[in-house]
Amino acid sequence: MFVRIAADDNLNTQTGDGKIWGPKYKQSELNATLQVLNPAAVEYFSFATETEEMKRHYPGWMHDVYREYDRRRYSMYFNRCMGYKMVQKYESDKNMRFDWVVRFRLDA
Repeated sequence: MFVRIAADDNLNTQTGDGKIWGPKYKQSELNATLQVLNPAAVEYFSFATETEEMKRHYPGWMHDVYREYDRRRYSMYFNRCMGYKMVQKYESDKNMRFDWVVRFRLDA
C-alpha cells in the first residue's frame, strides 16, 4: 500500500487556491490508521506548496495552461500521478511488477 495524503485541507474547491485550513482529523488518528494499514510508503503534500511541486515535476506552458484552466481537476490528477510514481519507484527498487493497482480514498 502506498499513501499520499494532504497535510492540510483546502476548502475552496471552485478555484483550488482558497484559504488553507487545518485538517479535520487528529494526527494521532491518522497515525493509528497508518499503523493498521502498514503502507510501503507515505508521502505528505501541502496545498499551500502544491503548485510549486507541480511546476517542478511538470514544467512548461502546456501544464501551466491546464493548471490555470481547472486547478481542482489538475490537482486531483497530479496527486494520483504522484501516487502512481510511488508504485513505480517501489517496483523499480524491488525489481518486480504489480499485477494490479487500485486507487481509493480513506474518506470514501
